[in-house]
Amino acid sequence: MGYSSMLKVLQTLYRGLQTRIAFMKTKSLTDYTDFATKLLILVTGLFVTLIILSSPFSESVRGNVMGLAEALLAKGTMGILILLWLVVGGLDGC
Repeated sequence: MGYSSMLKVLQTLYRGLQTRIAFMKTKSLTDYTDFATKLLILVTGLFVTLIILSSPFSESVRGNVMGLAEALLAKGTMGILILLWLVVGGLDGC
C-alpha cells in the first residue's frame, strides 16, 4: 500500500467522521426522548424479569410485591389503573 493510497483512506475516514459529527449536531430533542424511553423500557423489563425470577426463591420479594399490589388496590380506581399500568408495562418490557 503506497503513500497516496494511505492518504486517500485517511481522507475518506476523516470525511466520514465529519459527516457523523454533523449528524450528531443535528439531532433533535425527540431523538433523545426516544432514547430515554427505550432505556426506561429496558430497565423496567429487567426489573420485572428479576422480580419474576427471584419470587419463587425469596419470600421477602413476594411479600414486597403483594404489599405494593394491596396498597395500590386500597387506593381505589386510580390505584387499580396504576397497578394495571405497572403489570402490563412491566410484562411488555420483558
